[in-house]
Amino acid sequence: GQTEAAQLLIKKGAKINGINRDGATPLHASAFFGQTEIVELFIKNKANLNIANGKGETPLDSASHGWDEIQGLMQIFAGILQMEVDLDRAKAGRPKVAELLRKNGGRKGEEFR
Repeated sequence: GQTEAAQLLIKKGAKINGINRDGATPLHASAFFGQTEIVELFIKNKANLNIANGKGETPLDSASHGWDEIQGLMQIFAGILQMEVDLDRAKAGRPKVAELLRKNGGRKGEEFR
């Protein structure tokens, strides 16, 4: 699945801290979608947990937004990215991702301002 694909990309030299035009990293996206296994993989492979995107948000911020606030956005992003999203799994995974990030030194963007 997606975890195996991420593992293969990392093994083949993909830039784990590469940023998109909004300044977000793969970790921001995985945190947003509550993908605990992929976040664990990024942590294990030394991803920068505190890199801020263009809005000054870290991956912890991406995982911490309230569900009501982001549920619609998640569906829009999934459509744009042409990927299926299990909303129940994402909802359950986001708090776990936030905890994982905190335990490994992840901080919110406001802590750097």
